[in-house]
Amino acid sequence: LLSSVLLVFADPDRWERVAAAFREAAPKARLIQAHTAGEALDALKREPLSVVLGDVQLPDGPLVGLLRDQLEVPMVVLVDEGQARSGVDAVAAGALDWVTRTAVVWDALPHIALGAVREWREFGLRRAVEEQLWHADRLAMVGRVAASAIHEVGTPLNVVRMRAQLLALDPSTVPEATRIIVEQCDRIADLLRRTLALARRRGSRDEPVDLAAVADAAHGLLAPALKRAHVAVTVSTRPAPVRGDDGELLQVVLNLLTNAMDAVGEQGHVDLSVGTEGELVQLAVRDTGPGVRPDALPHLFAPFFTTKEPGR
Repeated sequence: LLSSVLLVFADPDRWERVAAAFREAAPKARLIQAHTAGEALDALKREPLSVVLGDVQLPDGPLVGLLRDQLEVPMVVLVDEGQARSGVDAVAAGALDWVTRTAVVWDALPHIALGAVREWREFGLRRAVEEQLWHADRLAMVGRVAASAIHEVGTPLNVVRMRAQLLALDPSTVPEATRIIVEQCDRIADLLRRTLALARRRGSRDEPVDLAAVADAAHGLLAPALKRAHVAVTVSTRPAPVRGDDGELLQVVLNLLTNAMDAVGEQGHVDLSVGTEGELVQLAVRDTGPGVRPDALPHLFAPFFTTKEPGR
């Protein structure tokens, strides 16, 4: 598991003690030494590594901040006693874990490195399984949206048909009829594009997204289903810039709206709102359903937890 280990410590005096610990506990591990984040970055580019261990702060800047975009292996950072905040910030920035720099931590580094590699691999396997389950859940949502799309497409198709018939009877209506036909065809194409985009499998992206536009798109996709279920919806959105993946955010809003629709039943009401308050962005879905049962609250963020009957 430990083929190449990158050790990034600003103080070179630590090298011999750490190297001795690895010779005893993991003699086959190849150790690569760096004293700055720049040297560590060069090492990452030169060869594949198993794990990175290093000081959270180096002479040329924070270790995680400088390596984050290049890092495809686990990283564990060392922080001074009483500086847990810097360790937490490092994990938030991309490190796998952090440990406090104590008198005995240097001898334990080989075991910390091995544990990090194992955890990284287990996380990768879990992530792959969750990705498969997530995609299956997404396809189930696509089926529901597609059923709504079939009904929604009927309206613009009827408009196109009537305008085409009118053209045959009265050629003088060509300009107006042409404009309406093009508009309705664009409406159909946009509906199909959004439905197909929802089904497309892709890696996560991190880019500027208007959460209000995402919420409006989700409402547009589910509008026919909400209408057939006799669920009234109030939408109030204002531009709300965030960073994320528009497709994944769309899936979140679709799930919230679908759950609300299922919860309220006929004659129910759902409020969908997006807005900003200072630097905070809030998306809220409120409904007139019975709410979440107290025994379900601890499980709300467990993947694929549901209180619905089998088959729903």
